Amino acid sequence: MNGTLINYFFHCKRQCYLHAHKLKTEHTSDLVKLGKYYHKEFEEKDEDKKMINGVKIDKIEGDYLIEYKKSNSDVKASEYQLLFYLWKLKQAGIIKTGKLKFKDNRDDKEVNLTLEKEKELEMIIQKIKTLINSDQIPPVINKRKCRKCAYFEFCYS
Repeated sequence: MNGTLINYFFHCKRQCYLHAHKLKTEHTSDLVKLGKYYHKEFEEKDEDKKMINGVKIDKIEGDYLIEYKKSNSDVKASEYQLLFYLWKLKQAGIIKTGKLKFKDNRDDKEVNLTLEKEKELEMIIQKIKTLINSDQIPPVINKRKCRKCAYFEFCYS
């Protein structure tokens, strides 16, 4: 289980399933490359990037665990990805508040791992495990956002 799967679960169940089954097409997507470029741009300013309890940390700044995103187009997916990171840090004895920072605007979002959110996250993790252990690939969702997805060619050709 990782933050990418959490994010993809909210974004698209099919994307989550395919990524979990090692069908990774992100290297062919210009939008993914752009997102990685922005991420790298943030990283160059922040030299404290490290791995803690299996989580690749973008930045820890005082009481905050910072997660950088290219845009705020899917805030819920980003929020739960950050909640997952906060949960993993909590398991390592590190308690932080999360903060999403978006490249395309200055509307940072604070994210708190409450007991309620922790229980939701644990249920989501179970749902993801059920999804990826299934023999059925979830159907395409036929939404406008699909056109920008790294899996578009796989799903629609």
